[in-house]
Amino acid sequence: MAEKKKQSKSMKGKTVKKELKGIDPKRLVTIDRRGYKVEKGEQATLMSVNLILFSLKDIDMYDVAQVSERIQLFFKIFDEYQLKPTVSGFGLALNGISRDTLYAIAYGYYENLGEYYRNLPHEVVHEVKKGYKLLESLHETYMMNNSMNNITGIFLAKNHYRYKDQADTVVHHVSSNERYNINDIKNRYENDIIDVETEEKEKK
Repeated sequence: MAEKKKQSKSMKGKTVKKELKGIDPKRLVTIDRRGYKVEKGEQATLMSVNLILFSLKDIDMYDVAQVSERIQLFFKIFDEYQLKPTVSGFGLALNGISRDTLYAIAYGYYENLGEYYRNLPHEVVHEVKKGYKLLESLHETYMMNNSMNNITGIFLAKNHYRYKDQADTVVHHVSSNERYNINDIKNRYENDIIDVETEEKEKK
């Protein structure tokens, strides 16, 4: 059993190394020496995934082939470590762009973008949008299959994917041409008060 586990971990390492062509191994070693190295376990896995994303070389965001390959690599990394992909991680994989920039690209708020991202080729924007929609689809899948804490899931859905959980109040417009008699209004409220007082007396 121990040999099987050891072999499984070894295979995972080989697969990751094979997929992460853009990583400089020396850079990872340097990072480890600075104090980022952690022991085996859950926290080590979380740290490792984020360090891998941090260490990816920048790509040409105007090259659709590079962008598409990087997006696929991003999802493969999280799949390799059996973790749920994150929006911030998605941005980190794409040259470290912010969540706000991703959101603006995904939902077409181009006026909120700087010149570099506002002028991205249509094909690149399409790939980023597809990647973002895949994140949303996965989020829904996790929620529907109870694979995510409900409070966390709702919070992220509202902030990243424009979901709403609210009660709407409908206000009807009253035309200024309509006229109301002040005495009718007084009588209406007086009758309501009398009805309430009568009910209270009957209860006693």
